[in-house]
Amino acid sequence: ERRADGLANKSKKGVSLIQYLILNRGAPVPNVQLLETLWTDEDSANPESALKTLVSRTRALLNQVSPRLGESIVSDRGAYHWALQPGMSIDLYDILNIRDRLMTQQDDPEQTKCLYEEMLRLYRGDLLQNSDLSEWILSRATQLHNDYISAVYAYLEMLKAEKDYAKIVAVCRTALDVDNFDERLHMELITALIHTGRTSDALAQYKHIVHLN
Repeated sequence: ERRADGLANKSKKGVSLIQYLILNRGAPVPNVQLLETLWTDEDSANPESALKTLVSRTRALLNQVSPRLGESIVSDRGAYHWALQPGMSIDLYDILNIRDRLMTQQDDPEQTKCLYEEMLRLYRGDLLQNSDLSEWILSRATQLHNDYISAVYAYLEMLKAEKDYAKIVAVCRTALDVDNFDERLHMELITALIHTGRTSDALAQYKHIVHLN
């Protein structure tokens, strides 16, 4: 199988099409909406034909990455949607599923911790940071980031109730790799370091915050 890394070099618009469909989580996206999004600054004599050609070429490129992967782009009546193939997983979908489960998962603390840990593992930065769809996805990226930070805060409150300061240190450091400018995370880290007797590390962390500001 060919790696997907080179796909963007072959068709930037094709990658944008894939991203747009995936972000809609299986919901059909009308052709008109795709045309308005993917051809924002371009005029086409036959836009419907241009979209069909793009879909066909993108499917072919996906099939080069993995046989039958192109079948993930499904044609609806006047629309397209992304369908997960057997064995396929998408981190974004997994994160959103975890977020939804955390809203209802209250009775089993250990299971809740596992969900928090899985979110920490999966979320590694802002959504599609280098995408050509950056303007369109900004609100979604912001919401996803806020959901992640809210989950981290809730996890920290659980750990503080258990006085598990060593774990708090680990969680804060992981989250700060994603958002190094979150003041609360820095303060939670400093407090946890003090509780674990690591005063020199706490002082170094404080100096780091001063330097950031």
